[in-house]
Amino acid sequence: MRIPIGKRWDVLMEVYRRKEEGEKKIRLFVETLLDKMEEAEISEFCKVVSAELSTTRSIPTMRAVLRTVPEKYWLKYSEVARLRVEAKLIEDIRDGRYMSSQRKLLSGVFGTWAVGYLREFILRDRLAAVLLAKLRSSDRTQQDYVFEYFAFRLHAVEPEPSEAMIEVLIAGLGAGDVRFYNGLTFLTWPKPPGAWAVALRGAYNLFVEAAASDQGITDDDVPF
Repeated sequence: MRIPIGKRWDVLMEVYRRKEEGEKKIRLFVETLLDKMEEAEISEFCKVVSAELSTTRSIPTMRAVLRTVPEKYWLKYSEVARLRVEAKLIEDIRDGRYMSSQRKLLSGVFGTWAVGYLREFILRDRLAAVLLAKLRSSDRTQQDYVFEYFAFRLHAVEPEPSEAMIEVLIAGLGAGDVRFYNGLTFLTWPKPPGAWAVALRGAYNLFVEAAASDQGITDDDVPF
């Protein structure tokens, strides 16, 4: 459908207002329209989004925005808007739990939307602290939430890994926990993140997988 140039803004706003309907074609439509609009119109649209994110307390609304508007416009939102969303994402990540034996996300659904925005996070230090606490947890589902959704992007959260993070990861590798090994596959890239490679490559290359019982895996963890 060809939309007259003078009607694009009105159509964009009408489609955007329907974002919580959850249809994938809404994102495609919004992305297509934004790609055809002038920079001034895009900036005005991002102001509208920012205003909504700066005032809403609704997780469904925030999720609908993240689902509908492409990630490349994130930095065009106001800092207040971004901080509010980031804080809510981190709060949900803190509660996130994943049962790997059943491949089931128990909680923290909204928090998984953070993955596409990690490099631009203002609150990266807070996020890193939450992920570290989950990796240190004695609750396997807390750890597995990190392994399932964030381990492969830890270098985006912490370009320079903290000593505490390195300590936890080396301990996991040294214990033969395959989850740590699989979660750090970015170390095998032709050009792995430099600081991470320096700190972890030795322990990664020396990894020897422990027996399942030594990794805390019980019959309840086996999905058959």
